[in-house]
Amino acid sequence: MSTVVTTWPLAPALMAPNGGISQTPIVSTFEWVNEPSVIHYTFDGSTPTTSSPKWNAEAPRQPGQRFRFNETTTVKWFAVDVAGNVQNNYKPDGNGK
Repeated sequence: MSTVVTTWPLAPALMAPNGGISQTPIVSTFEWVNEPSVIHYTFDGSTPTTSSPKWNAEAPRQPGQRFRFNETTTVKWFAVDVAGNVQNNYKPDGNGK
């Protein structure tokens, strides 16, 4: 069985590794690109909103919460910086971008 992780990235947050196909489970986490942010995500392919789960970052220099994928998964997310700016003008009200 293959594990496939498809990502829907919007900077300033990245997922590492950013997608891929593997015969074994894939372990992944988010990474900030420019500054700490609150990252909301979904694993079911649905559009993330402010009600979606939040990624737990341990600290700026720590890896934060890791996710283990054992089956084909579509990961979608968006980030909000400390000033409240939503990346790439994404509309997290449920209507997407």
